[in-house]
Amino acid sequence: MRKTLRSRLAAALMATAALSLAIPGAARAADESAGSAAYSYRCATGTAESLAGGVQIRDQPRNDADVLVTVKKGNWRQCAPGYYVTGDRYNGCGVYGASAWIYLWTPYGNGYSAMTCWADAF
Repeated sequence: MRKTLRSRLAAALMATAALSLAIPGAARAADESAGSAAYSYRCATGTAESLAGGVQIRDQPRNDADVLVTVKKGNWRQCAPGYYVTGDRYNGCGVYGASAWIYLWTPYGNGYSAMTCWADAF
């Protein structure tokens, strides 16, 4: 029975791998539908949209840094594409213990905001 179970498991793994290769993007789509993060990852598009109201943009990637501006949900900002820094840990927008901050442009100066509170726009 043990040999049969291993054979079935191996066959199932090979079938899954074959489907992932045969259908481009299938694995990524499955990951996304399984509840992966909807927030920005390194500001891939150069523009980010706030996912919640009251999101703060600070002059440093620290929780105690001066707040440059607080934005509403749906607000768009330009951000540095492909760039993020690790700063203070924070709990924001449904994520706990995160430490990634993206760099955003504002009329009040450029600053940092909790990456989990922003989605890539476009």
